[in-house]
Amino acid sequence: MPAHLVETSEEDSFQAVANFIADLLDEGQGRTALAETSGSKFTEAAKEHLQQAELDKLVSLYVSQLDTLFDKAPERDLESCINIICHLLPRLSESQEASASEEVCKSLTSQDQHAEQRLHGLIQVLSTCQNPTTQFSLLLQALRYAKQVRLVGLLVPAIKSKSDEWVKELKLNRSQSRQLFHTCADTLRASKNKTVANRDALKLMSKCLALYEDADAEQLGEVRSVAADAVAAFIRNMDTFQFDLLENPAVQQLKGDSQYGSLFSLLELMLEGNMKGFQALSDGDEVFQQAGISHGDALQKMRILALLQLAARQRDLDFHIIQGHLSLEEDEVEMWVIQAIGKKLIDAQIDQLNERVTVLKCARTTFGNSQWVELQQQLNAWKASVADVREMVTSQRHTNGHLAAVSAA
Repeated sequence: MPAHLVETSEEDSFQAVANFIADLLDEGQGRTALAETSGSKFTEAAKEHLQQAELDKLVSLYVSQLDTLFDKAPERDLESCINIICHLLPRLSESQEASASEEVCKSLTSQDQHAEQRLHGLIQVLSTCQNPTTQFSLLLQALRYAKQVRLVGLLVPAIKSKSDEWVKELKLNRSQSRQLFHTCADTLRASKNKTVANRDALKLMSKCLALYEDADAEQLGEVRSVAADAVAAFIRNMDTFQFDLLENPAVQQLKGDSQYGSLFSLLELMLEGNMKGFQALSDGDEVFQQAGISHGDALQKMRILALLQLAARQRDLDFHIIQGHLSLEEDEVEMWVIQAIGKKLIDAQIDQLNERVTVLKCARTTFGNSQWVELQQQLNAWKASVADVREMVTSQRHTNGHLAAVSAA
């Protein structure tokens, strides 16, 4: 059978969607030539809006029957209809587009039924919208809806790869960037893969809190719980051993706080590798519940952090020093060193015969202003050393040149 190509206009597509919805409305009803039906009224209303170029009202008409589409339309037809409705949005004025996009979004997020199709519809609206301010609002709603309907997995790849790009593409200000990173982190934590979710959520919360470096007391107060969440996320994450926000004002405000003060104290103990201070805490202390970690797991992480602090101060370590510092049994020392090497936290050589560990390289548990100062001092010393070597080489060349000239004479 030969195929025939028929040229259609966008208006034909918009009317076709109206006709399709009308058929769904009249489904199972008897028809007569004279009687009006819900479907015929819908079709006439759509035709009138098209003729009068009232595209914003046409969008509202479609939105009124979105639930009908989700309940009755086959999946492929549903996708086509949503796609055509979304392509109406860029044809509206800027103010109309913002209002219509929000209207579509509100309808899509109003129910949990057909959640995956609704989420895809949200993403379609987001991709066709032209206004950055509206796009930002839609993005936040899509993230929250994905968490609400437990479909975070569909957005995880985008959140991990595009969160920084969204800040640039949507031209977000400082406040909006904070909100985006916080919402992304909150969404990720609802992911089924808890290990990955907690790690990546902590990265996003760190980006959020880093934007509060110059915030005033009122702004810091608003983010107090977010800072506490970041601290708790670090403490309970068994694969993360560096926390760079200890000096951040949003985190520092937790020190001595009536609600989160003990959580901050636990963070300090762990980052300092203070094993004695940690051992003063009991298994039933509420702070472990607040951090979302058992005492046993916290002890495991504490020992790794204590080893890192010890290795940072002393490069040649006898087994008995490690044993005492980490409160280990004599035969456990090598196991803990190997574990730290396996996690790529230290690069070390183990001398079993002499029961000695030589640390070649060690990861830091935190990197803040004081570490930047230390790094700057090291770089300055290195530059000075290079300058001395260069001066010495230049001087030696002059001496050799003078000796050669004397020999030739």
